[in-house]
Amino acid sequence: MGGISEAIVVPIVPPAVMELGNSNGFSAYLQANAGQSHEELLAARNQLLGMASQDPRLTGVRPNGVEDASQFRLNIDWAEAGAVGVTATDVGTFLTTIWSSSYVNDFLYEGRVKRVYVQGEPWARTSPDDMALWRIPNANGDFVDLSTIATQEWVFGPQQVSRYNALPSMESKVRPQAATPRAMR
Repeated sequence: MGGISEAIVVPIVPPAVMELGNSNGFSAYLQANAGQSHEELLAARNQLLGMASQDPRLTGVRPNGVEDASQFRLNIDWAEAGAVGVTATDVGTFLTTIWSSSYVNDFLYEGRVKRVYVQGEPWARTSPDDMALWRIPNANGDFVDLSTIATQEWVFGPQQVSRYNALPSMESKVRPQAATPRAMR
């Protein structure tokens, strides 16, 4: 519109027409009021979305949030860990250090203070099978194979836990079908 030399053109978005509106839809929360499991809540959400998608007045019916996915679960046998002298703090610190990193100390190098972090070698923390490579120090200073106090498994579950009014819930988004003016009906 900048090519029009006879006038200054300023586009303006008109206000919503009464009874039609400018709605982006609404959110619906399905709650587990009776203590339903995640799987039961997921099945109820899918049933609700299936029924809502068949209503001609609604469009864009979809779940909102992060869908369930495969997860790696490390199961610690705390009785076994205690028997070999490994505490929960030892396990937590060890796993944090090998999988992410831990700050250890500072040192001076050419007049500058450098931070020292320790971390597991990348080649030893890339797959679940690498758990067999790790040994954790116990209270006596001996090393215990992590595989003696932990088992591992792949599970399918929620990546995100949503709550509404402090109850487990799942959110869905719904857009109403574009309304037609009454004069056009």
